[in-house]
Amino acid sequence: MAVIKRHTTYGVYVLFIWLLATSGLASAAEPEGILLGKRIKVSADEFEFNRKTGTYDAKLSLANTSKPKQILYGPLTLVISSADQTDINLVNATGQTSSGLPYLSISLPETGLQSGERITGIALMANNPGKKKFKFSYAVYGFLAPYYPDNKPPAMVQLVGVSSLSSDSITAEWMPTTDDQTPPDQLIYTLHMADSAGFIPSAATAKLTATGIISGTVNRLTPATRYYVKVSAMDNQGKESWSNELSVLTAEAPIKRTAAKVYVQQAQSAPQITDTSINYSDTNTPKISEFLTSAEGGGYLRK
Repeated sequence: MAVIKRHTTYGVYVLFIWLLATSGLASAAEPEGILLGKRIKVSADEFEFNRKTGTYDAKLSLANTSKPKQILYGPLTLVISSADQTDINLVNATGQTSSGLPYLSISLPETGLQSGERITGIALMANNPGKKKFKFSYAVYGFLAPYYPDNKPPAMVQLVGVSSLSSDSITAEWMPTTDDQTPPDQLIYTLHMADSAGFIPSAATAKLTATGIISGTVNRLTPATRYYVKVSAMDNQGKESWSNELSVLTAEAPIKRTAAKVYVQQAQSAPQITDTSINYSDTNTPKISEFLTSAEGGGYLRK
């Protein structure tokens, strides 16, 4: 039974075992990606003789040890870079490089190998007719991508108001939201509109997109039409959240400026407010088409 010893030199792992070399390889090719070096850790079981196949078999495991943390994407290529015996053949090699070195292609999940994760059960099969102990080294190639730990969508956007003071435009306002990775002033807001309630936002419903804003106006709308509005917030990694839905009705005709008087409702003659009406008594009763506003200017009514 072979005892595997392991040491690392400049990111290339060296194993002392009884077997392994080259045999029956596919057409020459170069490994794709970059040399991963110390960003990946390779571990191997002891090789055991397989009586059914007549080969010496072992299992490898690979772990993502990248610092700073990165995601590994496949396929990975494990290249046997040197060996000190010539009569040992790697039975299950995928192919060989242009320089004649055998390699094994290793698939990874579509989502990649996250930092700290490992894959196991990678088979090595070799012929060792002389049962000689020998030394070889190998290198692993692959692809890297930035690592975003536990990235979540932005917190839900709160759409607080939608108004229309003209026949062809609406204005929406929302509260700024937050994200676990992206600063608030870098969040991208998109204003969506449709003519039916409960719509699903899409590229077709997007009317306005900007960074770091909390209100937006959409023009060139149809008069006397009810529109339904939602707002999305997207972070730097493309994660999105959606607001509640509000509706608004555009005016039938453009609002015209008139000479109507505006009366200020003072505190000493506060109105009586119910769910369906606002009643007040004052000597300055507004006439038809005239406006009533609060002393603070926080709102108005038109008679």
